[in-house]
Amino acid sequence: MTRISPMKRFLIASAGCCLLAACASTQSVLELHGTIMYEKPEIREVSYTLADSREEGGSAVVKVVLLGDAGLSASFDITPGIAERRPMKETVSGRYEGEFSFPEDLAGGPYTIVGRLHHEAAGEITRSDPTPLTIPLLGP
Repeated sequence: MTRISPMKRFLIASAGCCLLAACASTQSVLELHGTIMYEKPEIREVSYTLADSREEGGSAVVKVVLLGDAGLSASFDITPGIAERRPMKETVSGRYEGEFSFPEDLAGGPYTIVGRLHHEAAGEITRSDPTPLTIPLLGP
């Protein structure tokens, strides 16, 4: 949930009280149109783990974890050009998880994992895992 700081709440309430007092003393009619300002979502951490079982006939699967504000939409990218806006699920409050299976013929890197949190009114924020992802080549 996006937070409105206590100072902003105080300023909004103070302005409303002053306007109401002024209108009451002059017997004016006042129309109020509220505007709510939201803070951008916060991402505290983006991390990943790689499970590579290609040698046993499986695949290379990266699991991405994003820690941030709860109750929002989350997704991740693997750049450049591997995966874009892969959905993440909020497993517990503020913890989002998602997975991506690499195609069998894809190896190399370095790739960057970018997490994204989206709030309908406040917008979107991204954060990258500082550790690059590399998919090792398989031996003959």
